[in-house]
Order: sequence, then C-alpha cells, then structure tokens
Amino acid sequence: MLLSALVHAAAARADTKSGALDVGVATTLDASTASAVSVEDAGVPPVTEAGSAAAVVPIAPAVPAAHLSPEALALCRSADPNARSYCLGLLESAPVLDADAQRALIALTAEQGEIGTRARALYEQRYGWPVPVLEQGPGVEPSPREATPEETASVLDPTRVIFAPTGFGLRQGDRYLQAHELGFFDLRFSPESNLEIGLRTVLPVGVVAGSALVRYARPFRHGAFAVYGEVGGAQVFIASDRGGLIAGGGAALSVGTPDTSLTLGALDYYANFGYRARSVIAPYAGISHRVSARVRLNAEGYVLMLKRADQELDGPLLGVFSWGIRIGQRIWGDIAFIDPICDGCDSLYEVMPLGLPYVSFGMLF
Repeated sequence: MLLSALVHAAAARADTKSGALDVGVATTLDASTASAVSVEDAGVPPVTEAGSAAAVVPIAPAVPAAHLSPEALALCRSADPNARSYCLGLLESAPVLDADAQRALIALTAEQGEIGTRARALYEQRYGWPVPVLEQGPGVEPSPREATPEETASVLDPTRVIFAPTGFGLRQGDRYLQAHELGFFDLRFSPESNLEIGLRTVLPVGVVAGSALVRYARPFRHGAFAVYGEVGGAQVFIASDRGGLIAGGGAALSVGTPDTSLTLGALDYYANFGYRARSVIAPYAGISHRVSARVRLNAEGYVLMLKRADQELDGPLLGVFSWGIRIGQRIWGDIAFIDPICDGCDSLYEVMPLGLPYVSFGMLF
C-alpha cells in the first residue's frame, strides 16, 4: 500500500509540472499515508508561517476543484466576524478545497468561538486528521499533534491573571471550576460564544455565602474585552450573627493573545451587613505569559481603596503585588505569592520574605 501510494504521488507530481494533476492521488492515498508524504509530493505548495521557511504539514492531496476567487477568500481575513463566517460558509459548501482555500480554512481554525469550532470540525471532517501544527524549517515532518494555544484558549486559564480577571473568556461549551485555597470556589459555564454564567461560594465554616455571576467576554483583533457583574449574600456566624448583601462587578481590557497579554481593569464591590456599608474599588494591571504548553507565568498589581457609604475613603490605600506560576493543561494548579504594600507591612517580610503563599487548583470539564 505504501509503495503504491508513493508511486502515485510521484506520478502526480510529474503530471502537475505539465499542468495536469492525477486524480488518483486522492483515491489512493489514505489519511495515514498522506501524512507521511510532503505537500510538494502531492503537488500542493507548502503552507508557511509568515517569515518562516516552508513547512511540511498534512494538507489533503489536491484534486481538481472549483477555485474560490481571491476576493471571496479575502473575506476569511476580514476584521468583521460576519464576513469571516460567510467565507467559512463558502468553504463548507465547496465540494473540494484547493490549496488557497485550505490555507484560509487553517487560518480560521485558530479563532475562538463559533467560527473556530466550525472551521476545526470542517477540517477534520474533510481530511480525517486534526488541524496541522506548522513547524518551522524546511523538510520538518509534522510532530504528533497537540492542541494549539488558540484552540485551547481556555487551557491554563487565560481568563484571569492570578486573581485579576482578563478580557479573555471561555470557549463555548467549556465548564470551569476554580478552588482558591480550597476555601473559595468559582464555577462557570459558557452556554454560547462570549457569554458565561456562574456561581461562587465558600466552604460553610462560620459563614455561608454565595453569588450568581454573568460575564461577557468579546475578543477583537489584538486582544479581548470583558465585563461582568455578580450579586449574592452572606450570613456570618463567627463573632456576630449578621447577614447581608454583596454585589459588584468589573471590566477588563487585555491586549495580546490568550498566550501573552497585558491586562488593565478595575473591580468595584459593595457589601451591606446592616450596621455598616462599605465598597471596595480596585484598579489593577496584570501580565500573563504562557512559556510552554503546560506552564504560564503571571504577575499583577492592585490598589485597594475602601470607601464608606458616603464615598469617603475609610482608611489608607493598600497596594498588593502578586506573582506566580500556573502548571497543567485542562487541570492546573497555581503557586503564587501575595506581597502587600502598606505602612507596617515590613514586619511581614521578616517572617515571609517572598510574601503570603497562595495555592489554587482549577479544571475544565
């Protein structure tokens, strides 16, 4: 079988140079054989990354196809998601994709949300293997495929730095659980693109608390933007027997990708337990960089401002700097340190020179 496939591939290459492509390539090569033959052997120009040398990737063997016009394929690169969705519809309706159309399809698979999901499903349905990972360098065989960072936008949790929310959201259908210090739990679900709903609660030790969360995260060409709000309540049993309302929300702007981003945002929370009402406003900045498929480095800084009901500051400003590492993929763990910046905080660093340790665990399911 392999020898026959190679003979047909060589014949196809010779026919291609004379302007005719042997249709037998498509019928003789199965998926496992095609992945071992370079795209040059199949008569298709190699797919390359910008600025890199040609890479050998398992693109389907080319067969005579109705060419989509350059103008139609240009819609796949449009900044308008409706145009990209329309272009993807053209690819879905085409019986066979030529090399240019395959390149356009591969580019669309890198997207988050519905367009990326449809594009990846179309590629795997048409060609029987996952979307190729492009390796740099001539003559490089495709390595066993691992999900690309764009495909796994929820992996290693790019929706937050350490505590700070980013502008990136979950992919449609993702279910998310985060346990902070095994005492505070964050459960979220994305029922459709850009939308998340969730619940937050704590272990019922001296206090019972919970809140409902709605979050909207919208990617754009060079980053993502998110807004969210939540409302809930708490009942305290330690040192008092009071309950009250907790409400708040925030907004975040992230510049970059789910792999590497700079985030600016602000949180505003309000609590009223009857005898006193307070609000906390916390502008923040954070950076996050995924150094490998399983490791992400994070750092963030807050300025915490506590206000009374009359909007007067209640106490001094408090700065907080946090830094740490996240390890895993669909299941991950955080190891971080929290460094408060305030008058009198120096004594903390005499005992804990790196700051307050923080550990959390999360997963997608």
